[in-house]
Amino acid sequence: MSVCARFVSVLVLSVALLTGGVGVAGAVVTDSYDSARQVMCSATGAAVDVSYTNTYGNTTSRENVSLRGRPIGGGHTCISVDSRSGEYGDSIGTSISDESGGYVYCAIYVNGRKVAESEDDSSYYSSAFCM
Repeated sequence: MSVCARFVSVLVLSVALLTGGVGVAGAVVTDSYDSARQVMCSATGAAVDVSYTNTYGNTTSRENVSLRGRPIGGGHTCISVDSRSGEYGDSIGTSISDESGGYVYCAIYVNGRKVAESEDDSSYYSSAFCM
């Protein structure tokens, strides 16, 4: 991948994470002691970049990884991250991208109710942002 394309993909992820920060409109906000599930899916075996901020405000980012989770059929694999917010709640966000294109999906559930969902199946570069 060219330096320019890599810069653009990092810039897109950075902007998405910044807009998912505390107090920013459009972020998924949890209340006191809410349970949250963040779901990320991709084509089985695809090398993807994932990033998620959980209910504790901790951000985890991984580049060029294959999801090792539950196959859901149709050649897709999903993982999920569960957490529970603290006394004051928090903001959460999830993103997944595939620099080679192909299926990516994310969703956020709060107390079992889907509050955010995004998917993309572009052929060149695909990304899904749940904020």
